[in-house]
Amino acid sequence: MEQPVRTLAVDIGNTRIKLGLFVGENLAIAEDFPSSEEISNEILAFLDRTEPPDQCIMSSVVPSLRSIVRDTIEERCRIEVKRAKWRVRELVPMQVDQPDQVGTDRLVNSLAAVRLYGPPCIVVSLGTAITFEIISGEGVYLGGCIVPGVGIAKEALSRRAALLPPYHWKKTSELLGKTTLQQMEIGLYQGTKCLVQGMIAAYRHELGEEYKSIGTGGYSQFLAEDGLFDVHDPHLALKGLYFTIHSIRSD
Repeated sequence: MEQPVRTLAVDIGNTRIKLGLFVGENLAIAEDFPSSEEISNEILAFLDRTEPPDQCIMSSVVPSLRSIVRDTIEERCRIEVKRAKWRVRELVPMQVDQPDQVGTDRLVNSLAAVRLYGPPCIVVSLGTAITFEIISGEGVYLGGCIVPGVGIAKEALSRRAALLPPYHWKKTSELLGKTTLQQMEIGLYQGTKCLVQGMIAAYRHELGEEYKSIGTGGYSQFLAEDGLFDVHDPHLALKGLYFTIHSIRSD
């Protein structure tokens, strides 16, 4: 019996690098690591724990890490690492003013959302930035918006306010903080929650209530537990990369 193709998907973000190995259509293993120039050892350890891939596709928003990751995988696996940048643009129709400036990571998420959950939809990715992608009922990428993410907001406040204590991203149902630390953590969590809820509501008011919300990204889990999204898929980008390399078209 012919063995299923093993596809390695690599998503290089500003904060984390995600790796996923698909065996056929199934995501067999997925891990993520801090984005760092020391990433080679983590990648090699990941590859040691998995079956060797037959093919690999990569998306990157960090140019300085792109060659490090590519060279590590190509030398170990003896396969070509394909870039998703141009392939995914052939698969996602866009109706924006500057299509070349739309991030590959955003298009990869949009592709996976359409293929797995169907249009129309609002894809909310909570990573270094919070991005909203709007895909029409015809599967066309209409645009969206970008907001500074949880990590950026947390770091900016800590840097600009010297007397404030260190604080963390944590789930809380409280609104009324009794200490400075509580108030900061409430502000970060509940403020982010209100922002995401408000933007989803605004897009639905503008475009239609039928737009389903799909949450993804490293900071999305807590908000998903609070019921903000119709669908939560932490591996949306990896799945989008899989669809990209296999060139599965919606038509």
